[in-house]
Amino acid sequence: MDAMPNSTTDDSSEMFARVTWDWFSIVKLTLAIFGILGNALVIVVYIKKLRHSNSNQLIAILAIADLLTSVATIPKPSLLVVPNNTAGKAYCKIIESDVIMWISIVASIFTLTLLSVERYFAVVRPLKHRSAFNKARLRYYVVGVWISAITLNVASFYVTHVSDDNVCVLIWPSPTFQGFYGVTLFIVEFMIPVAVMVVSHFHAIRELKKQADALLARNESQSSPAFSLLRSRRLVIRMVLIVVITFIVCWAPDQIGFLVLNLGGLSPSYFRSLTYRCFTVLAFINSCANPIIYICLNKNFRAGVIKLNPFSARGKVGVSSEEGTATIRLPDGPPTG
Repeated sequence: MDAMPNSTTDDSSEMFARVTWDWFSIVKLTLAIFGILGNALVIVVYIKKLRHSNSNQLIAILAIADLLTSVATIPKPSLLVVPNNTAGKAYCKIIESDVIMWISIVASIFTLTLLSVERYFAVVRPLKHRSAFNKARLRYYVVGVWISAITLNVASFYVTHVSDDNVCVLIWPSPTFQGFYGVTLFIVEFMIPVAVMVVSHFHAIRELKKQADALLARNESQSSPAFSLLRSRRLVIRMVLIVVITFIVCWAPDQIGFLVLNLGGLSPSYFRSLTYRCFTVLAFINSCANPIIYICLNKNFRAGVIKLNPFSARGKVGVSSEEGTATIRLPDGPPTG
């Protein structure tokens, strides 16, 4: 908070501290706008132009989570004086804590992890993929992702309070609990997802190479359906892998900093430091980077974007055989039912 008066005031115009438009707020607003527009575009293209395959659905759900994160990133004024009543406590626990933003961030991480696992099954275990990722189970997985994201952020409601000075503060039951919570979040929200993503892509890429070598050994024509399917899977794996790498690069500094803070290695003033702001900006970049990756690396998505343009010539936009399909969709390997 930017200021704290000595007493409450009845003037509603002085209830909120104005947003200070420094470089940090301007960058946050800029990233929020790009994130909202880019992820909204992904969702619209999915609804109108893309085949509703497993990977496409997960990409759209990832875009929804990133869209919510981008909306929550928009700088907002803060209460100068927080009343110590039900409304004030709700303000601290929901608005000032940015818990909705953190729920959507965790949901984005888990959705990306699920997408990596889905691609692993599609490439390495295609027969098992049919049953493991049918429509009903995919819905359960997505619901589980969001329930998990909410559960992991429940502690925010428990430790956020209104102080005697009428400001929002974090009060931990003990340093031990804070350290335990910080380590748990780091492991569950970052280390495990990163490990699953890396292992999934390692095995998928290795399997694709083995399949390519087998086709070459049989002197299979590179224009054959088998090679086209292989190429399609490789392109999707490459795109998802770049999304994963972007996530790791953007979020690792912030996650490590938060872990060190909860272990007592940093003081609460860390949240006001230049280092924290730079790490935060880098993390928020992730929410608006994915649509750019889709446009750059997936011709089906680019074609879908172009077809949304009312001035584009109908029927002129095609997808190259490199994508392994003649329709506007992401290739998904064998049908999953």
